[in-house]
Amino acid sequence: QRKGAYPPPPGASDLPGLEASGEVAALGDDISRWRIGDRVCALTPGGGYAEYVKVHAGSVLPLPAGFTHTEAAAVPENYFTVWHNVFERGALKKGETLLVHGGSSGIGTT
Repeated sequence: QRKGAYPPPPGASDLPGLEASGEVAALGDDISRWRIGDRVCALTPGGGYAEYVKVHAGSVLPLPAGFTHTEAAAVPENYFTVWHNVFERGALKKGETLLVHGGSSGIGTT
């Protein structure tokens, strides 16, 4: 993104950054899971380098215990990619087996 090779999707911020972490500063209507001041990390469509970033509540995770904000910002891309591909697209169910090639890859470490 910094080099202009990966443009943001239509409607997303022109600022680079697909991941962010920080504290919840404001909430949209009907958001009950999060509270102002919660320490979180998130996957964004763009603008993650900004001082403030607006994200969908479903793309937010609690800051993992013991993680700095810098470390936590690396979590969402991996986690949400694995969740989407394994459980939403792949429909993996309880009791089924998943073969993971590359145990040190994103999916192997998630």
